[in-house]
Amino acid sequence: MSKNVESKNSWIWSIVGFLFPIIGIILFCIWNSNKKKNAKMSIIGACIGIALQVLFYLVGWPLIQKAIVENTCQTYGEEYHAYKSKYNWCCKNSEGKIINAVDDTICPSYEE
Repeated sequence: MSKNVESKNSWIWSIVGFLFPIIGIILFCIWNSNKKKNAKMSIIGACIGIALQVLFYLVGWPLIQKAIVENTCQTYGEEYHAYKSKYNWCCKNSEGKIINAVDDTICPSYEE
């Protein structure tokens, strides 16, 4: 009977692993020898959760940063547009004036 209960509720552990990957990994280590299906579902959820977090940090976060800086550049005027210099985000207008989007100091040029 316990094997049937384990197989019916194993999807719950994939959700737990997805939402809290470190807990999914710990559950996998604990259950790997005696509750194979629960262990498998928890590690699958953890792997998917970690993969989506990495994808967000690589793709989503830079897009959010650019949107925030674009909004900041618009406060200097319509003609300012955001670009990423070597070290920080800057705003540049059509006349070549460059402003640091964070603290209004002078930004490095496009070439850096």
